[in-house]
Amino acid sequence: MAEALGLASSVITVIDLSAKVASWCSEYYANVQNARDDIERLQREAQGLKATLERVQSLCDGPNGVKLQESQSLCEAIKDCKKQLDQLETKLEPQQGGGWDYEETRKLQEQHIFQPPSRPRGTNS
Repeated sequence: MAEALGLASSVITVIDLSAKVASWCSEYYANVQNARDDIERLQREAQGLKATLERVQSLCDGPNGVKLQESQSLCEAIKDCKKQLDQLETKLEPQQGGGWDYEETRKLQEQHIFQPPSRPRGTNS
């Protein structure tokens, strides 16, 4: 029973975190030049994840929820999902005083999380 409550709590935490990441994406999009395509993709992924996890939560709360909550692979997948969202949230969260650190933006680019569109040849800036 304790495991069932733990899984339900984890799912709720990850749902909230995915909503927070989508929100940070919006703010990042508004403040970082050339971020549009990548941020829109991240927002779609975070929103899709949130919808999927809400469905998992609904299944866990249903009549066969105990069996589902005992699934070790489901528990591990949710833990991994939370870990990745925590990392993404940390990278997307603006620094105190507003804005994003150039170094963090560069790290996002290197990890293919944020990739500004390439500029046409012959253009500057």
